Amino acid sequence: MHMSTFGEAVSSLQPIIKSVFTSMERGLVTAADQHAKAKFLRIDDPWYYLHTVRRVACQELRDMGLQATLDGSRFALPLSGVLVIFGGYVVRVLHAEGGATGVEPTIPIPGKSEAKQAFWAQQPFDGMLNSRNLLLLWQDNAGTLIDPMFLVSPRGGNHRRDSLTLRWSGKLYRRMADMRAADLNELEPDYTYEQFGEEEAG
Repeated sequence: MHMSTFGEAVSSLQPIIKSVFTSMERGLVTAADQHAKAKFLRIDDPWYYLHTVRRVACQELRDMGLQATLDGSRFALPLSGVLVIFGGYVVRVLHAEGGATGVEPTIPIPGKSEAKQAFWAQQPFDGMLNSRNLLLLWQDNAGTLIDPMFLVSPRGGNHRRDSLTLRWSGKLYRRMADMRAADLNELEPDYTYEQFGEEEAG
């Protein structure tokens, strides 16, 4: 199966870029409000904070018909994992630790999960004959979503950091939702990787 370039992927996903940004922002606002009312500190339980963000984002995206579900209702991934299906693409939206505005974060490895390993290795997602599997990494600064996010095309990996293989990765800005499709197709990723090796090509 032809694997999309960065420009092709952004062009195909253009209609949902604003929706994904907005859903994550609403999740962050809700998480911040809940913590403030309960006098919780995010640092005490960062997993709970992020679960709240995801839960709200999943609800928003499901209402728009974008969040993957089981039996048309229950979220497809556990712990309100954000999984967007659109135009033949399956996008796992993941929080990434570290980094700063405009600086690419560490790309996560799939770990020992067979389902994640299959996703990273571009095996078709459940119920689809073909799928182009992408990672979309988001970060926030004290509860404010950072623009850009980072779009990544994985090739494979397991629980070892040195097992991770990628095709490309690049910045996804909210403003790309308003660019001309012809210009999006010409976009180049920030990084491309060796076709059959593990080292970065650029």
